[in-house]
Amino acid sequence: QVVPGDGTQAEDLFFIIDLIFSILFTLELAINLFAHWFTPFISDGWNVFDFIVVLMSDVAYAVPELPGVNVLRLVRAFRVLRLFGRLKELRGIINALTASLIPVFNALMIVLLVTAIYAILGVLLWKDRSSVRFGTFSLAMYTMFQVITMEGW
Repeated sequence: QVVPGDGTQAEDLFFIIDLIFSILFTLELAINLFAHWFTPFISDGWNVFDFIVVLMSDVAYAVPELPGVNVLRLVRAFRVLRLFGRLKELRGIINALTASLIPVFNALMIVLLVTAIYAILGVLLWKDRSSVRFGTFSLAMYTMFQVITMEGW
């Protein structure tokens, strides 16, 4: 990614384009809020997401000398995710991904539990033979991670 230099025409062009899109997104949010009023608007998660993204963008423009304003400007990159709320097929994919988060987290916890059990066994059995790999629980967990991923083993 090439960032235009300070004071160049490209920087001015990027700023103008970014400002135009920010204004358009703010207008769209205002129309959406007016059309759905408050309760139906906040009951849809995508509308709340839109509101947060646009609010962060507007705050970044309103207070440019605010410390950490660059972080607020990074939030504007999430505007692309707003398209997922508009397209039915993409919304289905995102809903399926979010529905799978809890089962995947549960599987991760089971894998961590089994890995921890083997790490404890490794510390108990091989602490004296290989203290570099199994000297402590954290070293044994790291060794088990290497075994699972087949890296450096």
